[in-house]
Amino acid sequence: MSLSDQTFICFSSIDWDFVWQGHQEIMSDLAAKGNRVLFVENTGVRSPKLKDFSRLRSRIRNWARGFGGIRQEQDRLWIYSPLVLPFPYSRLARWINRKLILRNLERFSRAENFHNSILWTFLPTDLVRDISDRLDHKLLVYYCIDKFTESSKEAFERVAEPEKRMLQRADLVFVTSTALGKYCEQYAKEVHKFPFGVHLERFVAQSKQQEKAPSEARELSTTTKVAGYVGGLHQWMDLDLLSEVIEAQPDVRFVFVGPVQTDVSMLKKYPNVRLLGMKPHEELPHYISTFDVGLIPYRRTSYTENVYPTKLNEYLALGVPVVGTNIPELVDFERQAPDLIRVASDAKQFGQYVNAAIQDGDAKLRERRVSAAMQNTWPVRIEKMTELIEKKMQEKQEYDPLRWKARMRRIYLRSRLKVALIAGAFLLAFGIFQSPAAIRWAGAPLVIAGTPQVSDVIVIIGGGVGEGGRPGANTYERARFGAELYAQGFAPAVLLSSGYQYVVKETDEMAAILEQNGVPAQAVRINRQAMNLEDNIRRLAPVLEQSGVESVILVNSGYAMARTRYFVQHYWSGVQVSYVPKTTSLFFDPEVGSRGEQWKALWHEYAGLIYYRLRGFEARNSETVGVQTSRVLIHSSSRSRS
Repeated sequence: MSLSDQTFICFSSIDWDFVWQGHQEIMSDLAAKGNRVLFVENTGVRSPKLKDFSRLRSRIRNWARGFGGIRQEQDRLWIYSPLVLPFPYSRLARWINRKLILRNLERFSRAENFHNSILWTFLPTDLVRDISDRLDHKLLVYYCIDKFTESSKEAFERVAEPEKRMLQRADLVFVTSTALGKYCEQYAKEVHKFPFGVHLERFVAQSKQQEKAPSEARELSTTTKVAGYVGGLHQWMDLDLLSEVIEAQPDVRFVFVGPVQTDVSMLKKYPNVRLLGMKPHEELPHYISTFDVGLIPYRRTSYTENVYPTKLNEYLALGVPVVGTNIPELVDFERQAPDLIRVASDAKQFGQYVNAAIQDGDAKLRERRVSAAMQNTWPVRIEKMTELIEKKMQEKQEYDPLRWKARMRRIYLRSRLKVALIAGAFLLAFGIFQSPAAIRWAGAPLVIAGTPQVSDVIVIIGGGVGEGGRPGANTYERARFGAELYAQGFAPAVLLSSGYQYVVKETDEMAAILEQNGVPAQAVRINRQAMNLEDNIRRLAPVLEQSGVESVILVNSGYAMARTRYFVQHYWSGVQVSYVPKTTSLFFDPEVGSRGEQWKALWHEYAGLIYYRLRGFEARNSETVGVQTSRVLIHSSSRSRS
């Protein structure tokens, strides 16, 4: 009895629209038998290359076809085309991809009641394992159809350990070849061999529907001596062997049906070769039925030692004789059924077998080929697979009658972990942004603080509300500091600059503070016209020039000094400047901690610096000094109001 009324989530190693293989066959069959299936397209085992651009474009197109990347392909079968960062071995990318995929899977699971599903994966990657660990499931099935560690250098370096972990974690492991079975048995609890099959009834029925045969297949049916191949033209094909065989038999038409995945230019030069490209799966029977012999010309490599060619059963299902190279699975098949296929060890023998197969018209042998393929049909394969799945589910229930508690515990732990992570992140962020050390660290690159040197004048820049969040608070702080510098004899005059006005003008209050702190009125000069930092520096330039000022002690907020210097270097030509912010200030008050006004002020400063740099605001020829002595050039007999 077939397994039904279950939900399956399949993590595929190919996309749904790729060459039809066991991935699509198994999942569509499960859906047809009353199960509901979500087919997750390939999330990658290697970094993309330029040749993968069309596949990436196809993925984006497929994602756009669905809702959140999910579309319904047929009754009880959905396809999920996830958009993922194409860096399968980056920890950050894996974390982001896991979050994106899990979020969509959880939403879909709620919408379609896909809870506690059977997880079936063709991929052994850490990303799939991460996702499966976080999805509540009845069973984890890993179908090992390739030796990923042999398929590419990157896969060899990156997939070996994740695959071992997947094999150890899976409840059931299916393999397509004897060699894969031996490898998986080193790590897995339970391994079963299921080579890819063929849907015989459907295949044969399609081949008989001549009215649906494409024109190319009809043309081939009138051709004698056709040696054909179906499947991808990939790097594992022995192109040197094929070239030698094709060249030696110009009277045989060699036909290749499938996508070109490697350089096949050496085949194109022969007039008796036809490359038909990729065809829909339902059309393949029409092409195979025109073959006098089916070819499996694979190179003998560490990768093909683990391969069971699906096309073997597709050829046999239509009674077509088969000639292949001596890869292990074909050698085993020939040993069990020596009359049904021929396995060659070199190009000469391969060509001889092709000629012999073309001449083979034995009807009984044809029937035996079909009968052999019947033992390898997908319905038979899938029936045995689902029996094992059902048996394993029963074993798990009997073994752990309180399994629901384990699931509840995982759910609670997962929820608590999320709450803990959110709370921890909030507390960390709150602690950072409330810490006085944080504001000092963030503001440090903006601070320019030099030692005050004897100069012509002390320039104090006002600034409105400022970083303290209270009108005038920081400005008055600067005024008192300027008075201290004056009292210590660093300059004989003070120049105030600010255009802000609250109840009274900011400069008048600053002047009053100076006078209260011992600075005589005749030593103070005021500029009231400026309304921002750039305007202050720009408007002071002619004042300094007319007064003959050569050196300045410049007092402003420490965090504003970087931008102040930027404007000084642009507007004050030939003036030597000592940048002297007050050493203690409201802005960096360790008792208060950090405040929103401070972070806003820092953002304003950084944004301003970026803006002026992008604007191409260039410095001219002003100078910053360490030690400077000079004479008094700014003076006034009374407090100037100009």
